[in-house]
Amino acid sequence: MMSYNFVRKTSHQYSESRHQFYWAFLFIMTVLCLAIFVFEQQLEKELTTSIKSRLEDSSSTVTLQVQENISKYKNDLHFLYSTPPIAGLARAAANNGNDPLDNTTTAQWRKRLETIFVAFIQANSEFEQLRVISTQDAGQELIRVDRAAGGIVVKAINQLQNKSSRDYYQQSAQLSLGDMYLSAITLNREYGKLEFPYKPMLRLALPIFDENMQRFGFIIANVNTQILFNSLSELVQTPHSLILTDNEGYFLIHPDQRFNFSRDLASSNRWDTTYQTNTEILGGLVSINATYDNNKKSEVLSRRIPLSGDTESGFITSHILLSHDDIAKIRLERRISTYVFFLGVSLFLLFMLVFFYRNLKRNQELAQARAVSSAIISGSKDAIISINNKGVVTSWNKAATNLFSFQREQVLGTDINTLKLLPNIDIQKVCTELRDSRKRYEIDIDFTPQSQTSCHLTVAFSAIINEHQQQCGTAIIIRDNTLEKEASNKIKQANNELEVKVAKRTAQLEKASQVKSAFISNISHEMRTPLNGIIGTLNLIKRESLSNQQRHYLAMTEVSVNNLNVLINDILDLSKIEAGKLDLDKKAFNPIKFFESLAGSMAVKAQEKNLEFILDIADVEFNSIVTDPHRYSQVLTNLINNAIKFTKTGYVKFSAYTRTIDTNTAVLTCTIKDSGSGIPDEHQSKLFNAFTQADSTIASQYGGTGLGLSICKQLANLLDGEISFESIEGLGSTFEFSIRLKINDVQKSPSNQRLSGKTFALFVKHPELESSMAKLINVYGGELSNIDIEDFELTKSMPFETLILEPGNPLLAKLDSYCENECSSSLPFKLVVLINPTEPPPQARFCSFTRLSKPVLISEFLLKLADERVAQDLSVQNQKRRDSDAQTHIDASVEGAKILIVDDNEINAAVAKGTLTSLSLRFEVASNGRQAVDILANTDVNDPFHCVLMDCQMPVLNGYDAATEIRNGAAGEHHINIPIIAMTANAMLGERNKCLNAGMNDYITKPISADKLIMTTAKWISSVFPKQPHPKNKAPENQAQVTTAPEHSELITDEKIHWNKEAALARLMNNEVLLNKVCKMFLDSSNEKITQLITVIKEQDYHGIATISHALKGTCGDVGATKLHQHFTELEVLAASKGNNLKDIQHKLIDIEKDYEVLLSILQRHTIARVS
Repeated sequence: MMSYNFVRKTSHQYSESRHQFYWAFLFIMTVLCLAIFVFEQQLEKELTTSIKSRLEDSSSTVTLQVQENISKYKNDLHFLYSTPPIAGLARAAANNGNDPLDNTTTAQWRKRLETIFVAFIQANSEFEQLRVISTQDAGQELIRVDRAAGGIVVKAINQLQNKSSRDYYQQSAQLSLGDMYLSAITLNREYGKLEFPYKPMLRLALPIFDENMQRFGFIIANVNTQILFNSLSELVQTPHSLILTDNEGYFLIHPDQRFNFSRDLASSNRWDTTYQTNTEILGGLVSINATYDNNKKSEVLSRRIPLSGDTESGFITSHILLSHDDIAKIRLERRISTYVFFLGVSLFLLFMLVFFYRNLKRNQELAQARAVSSAIISGSKDAIISINNKGVVTSWNKAATNLFSFQREQVLGTDINTLKLLPNIDIQKVCTELRDSRKRYEIDIDFTPQSQTSCHLTVAFSAIINEHQQQCGTAIIIRDNTLEKEASNKIKQANNELEVKVAKRTAQLEKASQVKSAFISNISHEMRTPLNGIIGTLNLIKRESLSNQQRHYLAMTEVSVNNLNVLINDILDLSKIEAGKLDLDKKAFNPIKFFESLAGSMAVKAQEKNLEFILDIADVEFNSIVTDPHRYSQVLTNLINNAIKFTKTGYVKFSAYTRTIDTNTAVLTCTIKDSGSGIPDEHQSKLFNAFTQADSTIASQYGGTGLGLSICKQLANLLDGEISFESIEGLGSTFEFSIRLKINDVQKSPSNQRLSGKTFALFVKHPELESSMAKLINVYGGELSNIDIEDFELTKSMPFETLILEPGNPLLAKLDSYCENECSSSLPFKLVVLINPTEPPPQARFCSFTRLSKPVLISEFLLKLADERVAQDLSVQNQKRRDSDAQTHIDASVEGAKILIVDDNEINAAVAKGTLTSLSLRFEVASNGRQAVDILANTDVNDPFHCVLMDCQMPVLNGYDAATEIRNGAAGEHHINIPIIAMTANAMLGERNKCLNAGMNDYITKPISADKLIMTTAKWISSVFPKQPHPKNKAPENQAQVTTAPEHSELITDEKIHWNKEAALARLMNNEVLLNKVCKMFLDSSNEKITQLITVIKEQDYHGIATISHALKGTCGDVGATKLHQHFTELEVLAASKGNNLKDIQHKLIDIEKDYEVLLSILQRHTIARVS
């Protein structure tokens, strides 16, 4: 009851102190509100005075600046007036052009004054024009020096103007001696029109009199006041605004550019029409509304600035404005600063109030806590005893009385050791140890009270710490936990019995698991034996002659057998792992080559699904590691397969990087990221369980058994690694596979800067691919040029050496068109096109480029873009190997097909026929379109032609019309759909569409590339020609001797300029015999063509010139006559334009005749050498 009354008393004291705090807080708030009220009353008055003072300061500064500059202009004009040529001109004019003072003529004085004017304008940027105007000649300019773009111009006499109609002339002509004329500031005019860009001019004039006081004229200066206006605008700082108006209120400068120079540009805009004046606020400070800007309010201080003694017109007016919005900001800033001060004072007072209040409250709470603690101790079922550091009892609760049978009054102040409460515990020793360590001690003892049964006690000793963190005593808490002790003993006994049962059950399960693993292992081996027999039998059946239906059934059987084989292997691996019988075969290998090989095989599956497969391994710093490559590949293959399987659209990215953990350990981490369906959160926990998939629909939709990831997890553990993943349903998954490697088992790659000094531009649409390629370029020392594809402009000097893009990029078509227009396949940079085997080939017919396959491999990238010489050698070897393989396939598919070559040029026909000889085709040749249609029409239906190679420019009937007739049935119904391939030397834009519109199927430009001709012809023949089995080792008839090009590059000689033998050989598949035949045919037939060309030029037959030039251009291209090929190309263009260019054609003919003689001698030497 005493404790309860004490608590009530402390609560009442706490309530009183709280009310005192509220009253003090209310007093502070009242004082603060009163201060704010007084501040607001004075704010507007002080603000208006401050604004007026600031505007007056700005206005005074502007006035002083204007007057100083005007004074300078006047002084400068007086200086020019005082120069001797001014007076000399007047004297000379009064004495018939000869100055009697020193016999100087008017022309000499003019020259000297012009020199002075030029020097003066050079030294004074404000002066735009200096003139002397004669009043005797009724306003005619005598001297004029102007500042013009790029320098200072002295006007010639014939350029001088008469200014008698100008207002400044009329006023200056009336000036008395010593008077100065200052004009209004207006925009400069020349020949009555405003000069642009606009130049605000102030004109100053002084009259000139001769010695007899006869008026001679006046000197006048045009001063560009824009410089002055700019300096004035800089003087007036934000938020103030400056407006200058002339004597009639027209604007000279204005914050809104639309109102500048309104006298000349918008005469309706004046001060009184643009601004509405309200009331005067304070001593010239006026409130105005801007009628043009939704009546926006401002306060303005206006002041006249005199320019001359004319009080009516010789002034301008400055207006310094401050908008009400800016005034509101100033008002707000003052309020904020003042209120922040008030708030700071209030917070300080409040802090002091809270500080005193909290101290009072803490003392009251401490008293209340002591009362509550006393009540809790008194009512506790545990015996609680407290002693001081000397062991004297200071507190004793009722539970202690009940346990030890000592009353509170008996023990208070007594040494606890004398009471012998706990005979098994040395209390004094425990208190000493507690004082040293300040830990809590608990001791379990058995205790038998007087005349009671034995019980189990837990005795806890805790140090009592005062506010100075010093121990002032010890609290002893004694609890009777006899019932808890008995319950704990029963639980221990039950647990022991349960552990025995679990051990027996575990042994049984382990035995069953061993039996299962042994069974799975044995049955998997037994299943593989007949499976191998099935696979072998299928391979034997495939060698037999089968029908299409049988081959279809065989393919279905192979798919099922392969799936069964994969499943058996997975089960066998799982059983080996669980049985602990899976051995690792660790060996050293190159991880980069390993990853590239793996990506090359896995990318095929991704590309078949139109997925972007990205390889990012530039951060792999080791070129040798030691682990089991087979099992390592098994894990990665499974993870990548899953990524491809569960990704319908988007990409799969395989990345790898290495890092060193410490001096003994390194880590190789592989990440497989996809944009697939993702894994729901509820299924992620069971992902690595055997025979488990994310949900039941996966097996039916994607197949599989759920073994893959379980095996991967266990293989990763065997490889001293781990697998983790992150996945968001609907966004994709990222699997990370890391293995730890011993630092002695890895070899770090040396620093490789093979791309150093090379600059690349990269345009790919997929951000992940762009990021990985940019990283590859940077890691190997290259630089990436930041160029926006939207701003790409093709010039001869580009900021990069290599451009990388994809086939679908519109920039590729732009580059191809550029090469077509330039009639050249070369670009000012190396072009690289990323090729995806499942996508259409790049549509680039004219520009040359390097192919780079996806996924981008480091080895291929560096080979083709870093080691260009090695890449070229290897690419030639690889191309020969690919060509050989492709040629075997082509021979087998088109051998025996019948082809018609239509060309009026025997050389071109021979080149085409010789190039295609390796295909074992049957050939016929026609010399014009009419003959071709007749040959086709007269062909036996049972032995039709399978392809036509059609030249476009031919006599009798050209290729376009011949193709149209064939499509219309003129060559027979069996030839209507025959493939027609255009062969033309015309590489102009639109030629391809012209050929296709005429009914042709494809288009090849001359000079013809042998590879392209073979592939294009074979493609179209195979589309209509039935495939027939042929002997494998049949050699083509009349096989030409093939020579290899020299491995070293030759210097370009004069002979090579005229005849590029290597280029001609390349087009003829390095067939020297065929080249020699073509050269001989050129020697026999070209002279007649040249003679015909000379004749048509004399007759000015432009059509004939174009036709013969076109034919000769193609012929020269075939034999490698580089320079003549260029001449005939230019001549064809000149003839096609049909303009006034006959002289150009005749000059070109002279060059042709000269270079033709040189070429003849070169080809004759070559032919003789071959025969010898």
